[in-house]
Amino acid sequence: MKALLILLLLPVIYFLLYNSGYMVTGSKTAKVFVGKNRGTNAYWMQFVECSGELKRMVRFRYSKEYKFYLDASIAEGTVSIEILDKEKKVVLRLTPELPEASMLADSGQKYYTVYKFENASGAYEMRWE
Repeated sequence: MKALLILLLLPVIYFLLYNSGYMVTGSKTAKVFVGKNRGTNAYWMQFVECSGELKRMVRFRYSKEYKFYLDASIAEGTVSIEILDKEKKVVLRLTPELPEASMLADSGQKYYTVYKFENASGAYEMRWE
């Protein structure tokens, strides 16, 4: 009985975690991958031979223009970060070659952060103000 209750509650828990931005979805392969939130407005990741993509839902507290910064130290491969709107259209893209960008966010909307890796090794931190 308890196992059935747990199985029924798991999808609800996953949905709540994803909807609040704590759960990351996607598919990747890597020899080493470490990532964590740094406060409420920064993500840090370190990886070795990483390929694939990760997706996280983000909500902004205020309707205003946000500035995004990418501090990257990529030894090999390529890395990009995209922010998609609710229609899954790219609103903003960050790469080591284009490390700063701005976007006007609506506090009532959901946005998705997509991290893309292609045989990448290194580390980066994305933050916004």
